Amino acid sequence: MNNILEVSGLRKSCGNFALKDLAFCLPEGCITGFIGTNGAGKTTTLRTLLRLANKEAGEVRFFGLDMEKNEKQIKNRLGVVLDDGCFYEELSLAEMKSILAPAYTAWSERDFGRYVEMFRLDPGQKIHTLSKGMRMKYALALALSHEAELLIMDEPTSGLDPLVRSQLLDTLADYMNKGGRARLVSKRYKAGPAVCALKMQPPDRCEKDAPAREAEPLPFCPLSSRTPLWPRPCF
Repeated sequence: MNNILEVSGLRKSCGNFALKDLAFCLPEGCITGFIGTNGAGKTTTLRTLLRLANKEAGEVRFFGLDMEKNEKQIKNRLGVVLDDGCFYEELSLAEMKSILAPAYTAWSERDFGRYVEMFRLDPGQKIHTLSKGMRMKYALALALSHEAELLIMDEPTSGLDPLVRSQLLDTLADYMNKGGRARLVSKRYKAGPAVCALKMQPPDRCEKDAPAREAEPLPFCPLSSRTPLWPRPCF
């Protein structure tokens, strides 16, 4: 089985917080949960993988390609849903889509229209008026409308009501069944049975001007899902 994502020796410091020598891989055909408590480094890791934040060391490879040397080609094959959205708030959904769509060689207006109808989105509505659930649906519609091979999501169901959460999970299951090659999802961790492939452990609370501490990956554990999964570490 080929790895769709490979990370090795990843380092990133943010003030008193640091990711040190992070290493993991995501096999093709796998849904991987990337979980941890607040401050564990989930969002920082995802943003660093996507070059939205600069890494200090390490290697990131998507589809066997080095991210630093092939960023445009790689991002053309990714679907990304970030917790903060990263949209221009004053634009309408249609206007924001018209800015993003040309960036993807396989953009499908037909697919986008289908998701807009499925999620009951109004293309003329201003982004700043969207609820959290509708904003997440819009971000997902964009991410799934260009034949993305890997879907990366940062806490996609956080704060959503049960009905919206169920609809999103059904859509994501459909994505995998229709040819999506993999999915990496971050999720806030609460005490209880582990249902993830990779956990991030937060550093101890640091005092001001204290030396940076590391957030290190904990051992892999079996995933729980309706879809057959094959998570494995690559240390």
